[in-house]
Amino acid sequence: MPQMQWTDELSVNIQTIDDQHKKLIGLINSLYTAMKVGHGKSVLDQVLTEMTNYAAYHFKTEKDLFERYQYPDTIQHLQEHNEFAKTINGLKEKHEKGQLTASIETMLFLREWLSKHILETDKKYVPFLKDKGVI
Repeated sequence: MPQMQWTDELSVNIQTIDDQHKKLIGLINSLYTAMKVGHGKSVLDQVLTEMTNYAAYHFKTEKDLFERYQYPDTIQHLQEHNEFAKTINGLKEKHEKGQLTASIETMLFLREWLSKHILETDKKYVPFLKDKGVI
């Protein structure tokens, strides 16, 4: 399972959003690094907490942009954010119950969700926001 790398393909070319995505990737890579040396379980709680808090901050940034410019797919986009939060809470519960696979499940979920969300869902709003002058 490779570490998640920032690439130009992941860029939405909106600096604030790209910077926040890079931070989220950094959190995923913190978990990856810990898992690689056998400490995934011990850092999972911290990573999940940081991921939850930072994702909420990031989601608010997107929501504020959507509301300000009246993005037409806001509801669908925010539903994905809500599903993310539900899944993270479920992974937290697994970790708290001591399930051994929690760190691997978390790593796989975060990596797959973030790359898919950026490449598919976030890329949809780029032309709309760019047309509104957001950079």
